[in-house]
Amino acid sequence: MRDGPNAKPLTPEAQWRRDYHKAMFHRRLVGVQPDLFGGKPVTHMYKAAPGPVSDWKPEPVEEKLSRIARDPQATFGIGRPALSPEELAVVIDGAANWLRIAQRVRIAGAFASYDGRAERRIGRKGVIWRLCSPVFAGHTYVYLDPTGAERVEKIVMVELRDVEPIDDALPPQRRPAIRAVSFEDVGEAIARLIVVAGSDTGQASRAADFLLAWWDGSAWGHFPVLHLCNCDPGISEDMLIVMAHLAAEPSVYPDAWGYRDAMAALVEQWRPA
Repeated sequence: MRDGPNAKPLTPEAQWRRDYHKAMFHRRLVGVQPDLFGGKPVTHMYKAAPGPVSDWKPEPVEEKLSRIARDPQATFGIGRPALSPEELAVVIDGAANWLRIAQRVRIAGAFASYDGRAERRIGRKGVIWRLCSPVFAGHTYVYLDPTGAERVEKIVMVELRDVEPIDDALPPQRRPAIRAVSFEDVGEAIARLIVVAGSDTGQASRAADFLLAWWDGSAWGHFPVLHLCNCDPGISEDMLIVMAHLAAEPSVYPDAWGYRDAMAALVEQWRPA
């Protein structure tokens, strides 16, 4: 059987795009959690820093009708005017000294959109992903840095007049750190987690799931790894302190620190019979 034609070698720009996309995925990846019963594995991702806050609001109908009165055929209203050939040439010439693949940029403007999707990108950062053909010389593609709980890449086509070059590097991903701990450190971390689990906060259920998964000897089987990444930094660090100790002493339980009654109270609160 004859093999098919050899794959066309990647250009340096295409190879960079492949490597950058892979690096960004692994930067957000926590790990893959297999299912004990052969189900689909769950991929857990780190939560990124929140993006810029947008003050966009829908345009009132009365204002829109008065604004588009001179153009009754406008569906969503008249946006900003297009650049003239002379203005476009000035923008392209001004970007010639920085417009290149992998250049860090910030989105500084946007066209008027009816749902605010373009305006919400103002202030976000990214890299130049791909250059456009001469037909769309006034545009470029930007690979945006992830924000919030975004799990997939965001590649947008924007006008050159809406982007500006920047020199700052991609900020490091926030990851809970594991450090050397003592027996007393573990006891204090457990005490803080017990307080959180018994409180009336949004983190209480995660702290309780963590402690009770250890208490009933399920080896964290009922504690999603995603909770560890989405907890407040102090809570996730306490969880890692406990896990670091259990890696060396897997058979130890909260009884060793005198927390049997406190754990029994959590069982009654979160796992009532």
